[in-house]
Amino acid sequence: MDNLRKEEFQFVQLSHPQDAASWKRQVRSHAAKNARARQRRVVQYQEGKAKDKSESRSSTNLGHLEHSQQPNTVVVSSITTALSAARTDPFDTFVRKVTKFESFLLDHYDSEFRTGMATHWIHMAATDTGMLATLFLISCQNLSTLQHNEFYSAIAMHYKGQCIMALKTALAKEGDMFSDATITQTLALASEATVTGDHAAEQQHAEAAEKMVSMRGGVDALGMGGFLKKLVICPSPAQTAFNKAIREFKAGLKDQALYSQILATTSIDQVYDLTDQLQKVQGKGNHLRNLARIQRYLERMRGYTGAIDTFVQAKPDILALIWGPIKLLIQWTSTLAKSLDALLTTIELIGNLLPEFDHAAKLFGNKRHINEVLALLFQDVLDFYLVSLKFFKMERWKSFYEALWPKKKEEIERVIGRMTEHTYHLRNEVRMEAIEEAYDARQLEIENFARSEAADRRQEYAATETAISPTSYGKKLSFLYSRMCEGTGDWLIKEPDLSQWLQVTKGSSKVIWLCGIPGAGKGCILHPFQQRR
Repeated sequence: MDNLRKEEFQFVQLSHPQDAASWKRQVRSHAAKNARARQRRVVQYQEGKAKDKSESRSSTNLGHLEHSQQPNTVVVSSITTALSAARTDPFDTFVRKVTKFESFLLDHYDSEFRTGMATHWIHMAATDTGMLATLFLISCQNLSTLQHNEFYSAIAMHYKGQCIMALKTALAKEGDMFSDATITQTLALASEATVTGDHAAEQQHAEAAEKMVSMRGGVDALGMGGFLKKLVICPSPAQTAFNKAIREFKAGLKDQALYSQILATTSIDQVYDLTDQLQKVQGKGNHLRNLARIQRYLERMRGYTGAIDTFVQAKPDILALIWGPIKLLIQWTSTLAKSLDALLTTIELIGNLLPEFDHAAKLFGNKRHINEVLALLFQDVLDFYLVSLKFFKMERWKSFYEALWPKKKEEIERVIGRMTEHTYHLRNEVRMEAIEEAYDARQLEIENFARSEAADRRQEYAATETAISPTSYGKKLSFLYSRMCEGTGDWLIKEPDLSQWLQVTKGSSKVIWLCGIPGAGKGCILHPFQQRR
């Protein structure tokens, strides 16, 4: 076979974007001129390669492997695919100029997320700054995860800021008609929050994307040839109820440090370890409190965690909110026998109410309305925890236990009443309408109780105010002011010390003393000054 001459690469050097047109013409002319010659060389190369393979097989059959013939020519093939990581955009086709580093990020994104995304997202990034920032953000996060490099994490924060600003602008411009790019950017922010462990931001972005899709007309109304529909995973009503219960519990607690302390307990074993430790201490002092009473509750809740395992997300947080509060409550109340007995009695009562969740799950299966009843019971458990935690975290609660606990006990009994109704729904597999009514009834009862409690407090305040009967001097002051002559107190305002005190500066004194015996008329003299102020 004749030797093939090496193909040469001719690089195009651009000093200014305006030269692109002339270079394009030269490249096309060169390609057209050499197309036939290149085709002949490719045919010759392929025929020669097939001949070499045939000769190699023949020599192998004859057993002459030690005399394998080296090829006489070195063939350098031409470029048949797109350039990889070092590619650039010489004609500035993107919405803004892309740096070399950003070109590298774009190529990494293309190689990592090529299937489906390359067809739609990269094309969209060419005309949308937000989508372009989104691609760079995802690429940086992926590189940071793979290489554990803080450099990419810092760059990711830069592109995250660009993405948020572009999203804010798009929301203000689009109104209620959200574009595919806006929904995609929101999903990307949710994904980024998941990678970084920011569960609060993840939840907010996911719920925002869900609302956007709903206002758009559902997942079937999304574009990108059905690709965006595959990315949108709308949470189930039960999952939404779980997320709402967690948010309400955290908002009602109003204590981030306490919430973090609750999340530190993630298993029933940690609760059992605490009860075993307390029983040893109580046994030494001969004042055991029969902690075994809460075992039924703990085992019922263990079955509950197994029942929700098939359909709920954010499982670690939910487990922590089931086991963390009960551990803290037992630990706090163990210092006062009456409070511990009251807590154990309440927990024992709830444990007797709860069904065997694992049996219910096997009986009814993973049905939507059963999952929603399980979410309702989770809300009830968190309501009980919230009322108890807010009471026992008060300062000096031991001193006011006898006076305040009956009121809190009444609120807990309301929660237990709702729990009784919801367990009935679970045992009897009621219809969805009844479950929806239970959701509404729970919310209405909570609001009514809050209003009733506020009215009781106002009534108690009014009764206390009447009992104290504080004297109001407003009428007497008005009477005295009305008898003052015009100009009374003007001399005081003209005093140098008072004038200097009125000119508030950084180094000026903030206090001025007026000396006088009681009843000398200091209040009357200051009245004109107060009016001028």
